[in-house]
Amino acid sequence: MILGACSGPSSPGVFYGAHGYSCCTEITGTTTWHRGQQLTLHWTPTPPARTTDGTPHKIVLSLSLTGPYPTVDALKQATSQGTHPAGVGTISAPQLTANDRTVELPVSMLDLPADLAPGYYNLDAESSAAGLAIAGDAVVVITP
Repeated sequence: MILGACSGPSSPGVFYGAHGYSCCTEITGTTTWHRGQQLTLHWTPTPPARTTDGTPHKIVLSLSLTGPYPTVDALKQATSQGTHPAGVGTISAPQLTANDRTVELPVSMLDLPADLAPGYYNLDAESSAAGLAIAGDAVVVITP
């Protein structure tokens, strides 16, 4: 979005709106999902920041689910230490790409296997662009 009247990436007085993305509006409080479920998770554009850089930058949107953990405390301890105990695995949604100039409403699809073990899982969402990453996570309970 061009906010000035001039054009060109290096014109003085020209500002552009550059946005990022956050995920997932469907996650509120404790979320319970069921194995075998196909999930649709929505990425939301963040309010644009002003920049004089007129070049659109690629944004990579990644989403993964790691677990099972026997308790929330075990999940938090493992994720804070960056460890994966035996029996813990990760399911990833296909990566999506966008750019910081075009406002889109990307959707990640996450298929939970029918034999997914019940327990506590860490949902990790990451939006990365130009070497910078913004990540967020949430605790999800998987039930049979």
